[in-house]
Amino acid sequence: MRVMQLNLNHCEAAQELLRQTVYEEKVNIAIISEQYKNIDSGAWISDLTGKAAIWTCGGKAFQEKPLLGKSYYTRAKVDGFNFYSCYIPPSIAGDFNAWAVEWGSVHTNRRGDALLKAFSVLDAVLLNSGNKNTFEKNGRGSVIDFTFASSSLVRSTSWKVSDLYTSSDHLAIMMELGNCAQSRQRAISRKVQTRGWKVETLDEELFRLVLDEEMATEDNTELQAETLVRHISKACDGAMCR
Repeated sequence: MRVMQLNLNHCEAAQELLRQTVYEEKVNIAIISEQYKNIDSGAWISDLTGKAAIWTCGGKAFQEKPLLGKSYYTRAKVDGFNFYSCYIPPSIAGDFNAWAVEWGSVHTNRRGDALLKAFSVLDAVLLNSGNKNTFEKNGRGSVIDFTFASSSLVRSTSWKVSDLYTSSDHLAIMMELGNCAQSRQRAISRKVQTRGWKVETLDEELFRLVLDEEMATEDNTELQAETLVRHISKACDGAMCR
């Protein structure tokens, strides 16, 4: 299965180009954030705010759509896989605006530290590899778009930042769910945890609060991060799990 992940940055041209790209690249699933508009189709679902969406653009049907009406994240089951699209405000789109040296940033900021601690207790592996920017604007760039997958999928999933033109200031991420030998080394080299996710119980307000750097201070960041871990550890059952 071919999966594309992209932040459209509310750009009409980017969303129109996405239609052509998924056709030419034979994409089955598009994980989208900051869409220009929602498509009135049974093959498209969005969160309540219109910031995160999943599009079955390759002819596959949704098996389940359990998170309709939620804010900033949505989930759908397609071909036996659970896919999640997540957006964390304010205006940072399908990324977490989190910096960490683990995924190629020059330093780790408070959001990056909170995100690392939150996911360290989950059965989820960061697929991002290398230090190629996922966001570029005015000659500057950073790595702020992430993909997590259940540990059981890592060995059979390839991941890369694509050079495809998107008309957005975010680059497209392309994935293949299938046999991939190069991802096997990634699974060995990264820490794999054993706990699952249950997203229906996710405390959205706490999640946004802890990741909001404007509200966090140096004195309470550690405590908030620990609180986030406790809540997310009983939160979701797979960013992309089988």
